Amino acid sequence: MESLRDKVALVFDRGLYQEVAVRLAQDFKRVMYYSPWAGLYPEAKMAAIGKGLEGVERVNEFWQAAKVADLIVFPDTFCMDEVVHAREVGYRVFGAGRGETLELDRYHTRELQAAAKLPTQETVKITGLAALTDYLKDRKNLVVKIPKYRGDAESFFHYDAEMSRDMLAHLAHVLGPLADETEFVVEEALEGVEPGLDAITVDGAYLSPTMWGWELKDVAYLGKVCDYGEVPKALTNITDALAPHLDEAEARTFLSIEAIVPSKDAGYLIDVTARGAGPVVAGLQTQLIENYSEVLWAAADGEVIEPAMTHEYGGGVKLGIRWADDEWATVHIPKELRPWVKLKMAAKLDGRYRITPTEGPELDVVAVGDSIEEVIEQVKERVCQIKGHALEHNAEALDEITEKIEEARKVGITF
Repeated sequence: MESLRDKVALVFDRGLYQEVAVRLAQDFKRVMYYSPWAGLYPEAKMAAIGKGLEGVERVNEFWQAAKVADLIVFPDTFCMDEVVHAREVGYRVFGAGRGETLELDRYHTRELQAAAKLPTQETVKITGLAALTDYLKDRKNLVVKIPKYRGDAESFFHYDAEMSRDMLAHLAHVLGPLADETEFVVEEALEGVEPGLDAITVDGAYLSPTMWGWELKDVAYLGKVCDYGEVPKALTNITDALAPHLDEAEARTFLSIEAIVPSKDAGYLIDVTARGAGPVVAGLQTQLIENYSEVLWAAADGEVIEPAMTHEYGGGVKLGIRWADDEWATVHIPKELRPWVKLKMAAKLDGRYRITPTEGPELDVVAVGDSIEEVIEQVKERVCQIKGHALEHNAEALDEITEKIEEARKVGITF
């Protein structure tokens, strides 16, 4: 493996994967960080994201910075054009590229699922809010998803027409004249445990060892490291079926899936994440993979190398900051804990960590260990030492995940 000490890396992000750049800075000669900032009325806060972070140089002109980059990393989605073009003109690129359609075109992914003879939930695609309202009127217990446009609304559970009335009214307001052309994906709600696989893929090959685990939705995560062949078949049956499509797309990227598993070997794919997964997972990988920089460097060139994992287990919790929805927020992080606190939408200004005003600001606190208990104990200890106005956390959520783990044993899935 060639030395990275004389190499330059460039990270294209929108504020959620700053820690990728911080981690690469441990091994590269120079790491530049770009996040889009220009708009109709540019704001200084958007051009501040990433400033002052350890070893990272904030840049405001992406393609100018790319001219001196040996590696470009796209840890997020909605970058397909940039990834594809950068590769076409000869850059070494780590990113999902066309592979991001597995996440963003949910109905097409369901079609792939069915074609591969995987367990597939009943799914329909509906165009227009009026048609959606009519479809839901006499039906119950469905999941409604809005592909691509999560900023308009997250997926929601449809219990019955009365319970969904307010959400449908909200969508009518948000979508306005676009309501009649907006596409929705509606799926049957499934029952079962819900594990996930958090991997790195190189043209359809999955790096091994890898990590799989359990998330408490948008709050906490616990993961286990093992060889890819030891991951529950209910998960790898799905990723194996997706491999040809990832190969065709030249996807060299982080890739996570979540599945509903009613029995040991039967998994219903519910979500694909063709980027660093969150909460917790993307930041955790920067701590858990000892040769992180080398793995991304090799993967970007289509080469598979073995990740050197430091521990068998990892996990963490998300911390929210109510104050930072509208105001700058300052977070105090003890120096010794900085590697375990994964910042987002942040800058280090005047020696302090500042979170830019943004919708739903958050950061993650992570830990690794040789047992689940060790990870949970470390996370709880660390969370209590992070200080900030209106800082919210739920470290007890990790205990709830252990209950999920016990429930999974009943269907033959051992963590």
